[in-house]
Amino acid sequence: MTKKKTKERTITGIVVPDDWDENGNVIRVAIKAPDYVEYVVERNRKGKELLTFVDEKVKATGTVRERLDGDMIITVKSYEPFKENDEDRG
Repeated sequence: MTKKKTKERTITGIVVPDDWDENGNVIRVAIKAPDYVEYVVERNRKGKELLTFVDEKVKATGTVRERLDGDMIITVKSYEPFKENDEDRG
C-alpha cells in the first residue's frame, strides 16, 4: 500500500469535536464538510486555535492527506469564520 499524495485545499464546514480528555474537554476537532466528509484537524498551532470554534462554520486552508485507514487529515495553515455571503463567491 502506498500513501496518497498531499495537496493544499480550502474546505468549508462545521467544526466538530473529535477527541476528548479524561475530564470531557475537547482536545481535537474535525471539520465536517457539506458532503459529510470529516477532515481531522492536525494538532498544530492553527489546529489548536480551532478548538474555540466548535459548532461554528469555518473556511480552512491547509494540506490535506488521506491516511491508509481512509481518514482525511488537514494541517491547517489559515482559517476564518465562514460568512454566508462568501458562498456567493464560490
